[in-house]
Amino acid sequence: MSIFYFFSAYYKETLLNDIRKAREKYQGDELAKELARIKLRMDNTEVLTSDIVINLLLSYRDIQDYDAMVKLVETLEMLPTCDLADQHNIKFHYAFALNRPTERFREVKEEWLVLQDRETDLNSLILFSVFDFRRNNAGDREKALQVMLQVLQTCDHPAPDMFCLCGRIYKDMFLDSDCKDTNSRDHAIEWYRKGFELQSTLYSGINLAVLLLVAGQQFESSMELRKIGVRLNSLLGRKGSLEKMNNYWDVGQFFSVSMLANDVGKAVQAAEKLFKLKPPVWYLKSLVQNLMLIQHFKKLTIEHSPRQERLTFWLDIIFEATKETTNGLRFPVLVIEPTKVYQPAYVSINNEADERSLSLWHVSPTEMVKLPADVFHVF
Repeated sequence: MSIFYFFSAYYKETLLNDIRKAREKYQGDELAKELARIKLRMDNTEVLTSDIVINLLLSYRDIQDYDAMVKLVETLEMLPTCDLADQHNIKFHYAFALNRPTERFREVKEEWLVLQDRETDLNSLILFSVFDFRRNNAGDREKALQVMLQVLQTCDHPAPDMFCLCGRIYKDMFLDSDCKDTNSRDHAIEWYRKGFELQSTLYSGINLAVLLLVAGQQFESSMELRKIGVRLNSLLGRKGSLEKMNNYWDVGQFFSVSMLANDVGKAVQAAEKLFKLKPPVWYLKSLVQNLMLIQHFKKLTIEHSPRQERLTFWLDIIFEATKETTNGLRFPVLVIEPTKVYQPAYVSINNEADERSLSLWHVSPTEMVKLPADVFHVF
């Protein structure tokens, strides 16, 4: 074994371990900065392996830097001696990123200062390609769909996630049309159904059930929906009780299934648990999509009770958390009681009176407390 081969193998393994450690240790902007430092060490395409590329893609996905994922794969496609971009798992992440709009933009002035001193050749393109942030381009969803359809045509044993990604792309097309593109809706149902039949998961089952509701089916009359409901309950049961769940993905899925089942009590418990886990806004936006579809298309049994009021409150607070700006005069808030218990409440701003004031009232109790405007900052 040559010294060069040994050093190359060692260097690749070191890079891979550093990327994995960064994902475990950092989050958000800190992870982005650490990835930028690691990328500066990749001045030669010979150090790239499938594992390194996949872990980079997963790292960028963790911080929702979908643009970096797209640019990384497209740069690999430009390299004449590199065939990594042809691998099915890398194409899957490429299509996933193409389908997601880019909302994060970061300054990378320090990294650019370093890169300006380097020779700009084809190999070093891979270094700075990930810093070229763009807005979501027209036609990206269609391109993502074509990539996945080609993968499915050439893949001997496609994973369920591949079918579900096709379903997600068609679902997003349906949502982009303000729920008017029924053709995309039906295609989404078809692909999610394939994924659910190949391997039943909460993700595929929830999305399939929601879209079937949108298409006009109801649990009371649809055998398919009832079967999906039974399977979803079984999958949730494997994760244990809600009290033991510490992952916002699991709790969010518990919340979605409770809403599908119109189980107000469990939905309230799941929403309270989700709040305590502090999920990122990007996840809440995805959750809200399904919640809004369920509310709009499912025949809900509306009960006037304290439990229903609390559920309405939690839906309000989740929806508000996904908004970048708000111009309303009534807001859901959580008041910390002396017992350290969070009490759901609403704040209403009165700007029309001679003396501006805020009204605060709890969700379940009937009393309302009126506070002078100078207690809070009113802008």
